Amino acid sequence: MAQCPPPYASASYVRSLGVIFDSALSFAKHIDYIIKSCNFYIRNIGRIRQFLSIKACEKLVVALVTSRLDYCNSSLNGLSQTHMLRLQRVPITAARLICRIKKFEHISTSLQSLHWLPVAFRPRFKLLCIVFRALRGVGPLYLEELICPYRPTRSLRSESKNLLYVPACRTATYGNRLFTLETAILWNDLPHEVRDAENLSSFKTAQNSLFQYCLSSKLSFRMFEVYFNVF
Repeated sequence: MAQCPPPYASASYVRSLGVIFDSALSFAKHIDYIIKSCNFYIRNIGRIRQFLSIKACEKLVVALVTSRLDYCNSSLNGLSQTHMLRLQRVPITAARLICRIKKFEHISTSLQSLHWLPVAFRPRFKLLCIVFRALRGVGPLYLEELICPYRPTRSLRSESKNLLYVPACRTATYGNRLFTLETAILWNDLPHEVRDAENLSSFKTAQNSLFQYCLSSKLSFRMFEVYFNVF
C-alpha cells in the first residue's frame, strides 16, 4: 500500500535573499530584524566613538548601519507610516551618535548636514531610478515590460510630458503596492524637468535637489509626506 506523503506545515514567515516575508506582506518581522541589527552596530560604534572623528564615525555608520536600511528596501515602499516611523528612528539615533547630540536636542539640522535621505524616500528614490533606466532601455527586460508609457487616444498636451500609464487598482490592501501602479504614480508626480534628465547621474542629482528644496520650503509634496510627520 502506497504511503501518503507527509503533510507540510505552513510557516508564518520565510526568508529569501536576506528579506523576511510574512503571510500578510506587512514586513513587520523584517523591519524588526533591520532595527535590531542596526541598533547592534550603533551601540558597538558608540563604545569607540570617543576615539573617532566625525568623518570616520560617519563612514562606519554608512558601512554598517545605513547599508542595511538600503538593502532590498524597494520592497518596503507603500508600507504604513507606523513602520516607516520605526525605521526612521534608526538614522536619527545614528545622527545623534555622529554629531554627539543629546537625546532631547533638535536633530533636523544635523540630518540635513549629513545629506541623508529619510527612510520613506529611500525606496522611492531607488524605484524611480529603476524606472528611469527601464525607460532608457538599460534596465532588465522583465522590468521594461512592466512599465507602460502614457499614450492618450487623442492628441493632448500631456502626450509630450513623458508620463506613465497608471493601471486600475482593485484591492486597497495589496493593489496600491503593485510595482506598475506605485512606480507610475511616483514617476508622474515628478516635475517635467526631472523626468527629462539626460542621464542617470543627472536624474539622481535632480531628485536630491528636489528633495532639498521641498525640505527647506516645507512643500506638501506627496513623496515627502511621511518625512515631514517624523519630527
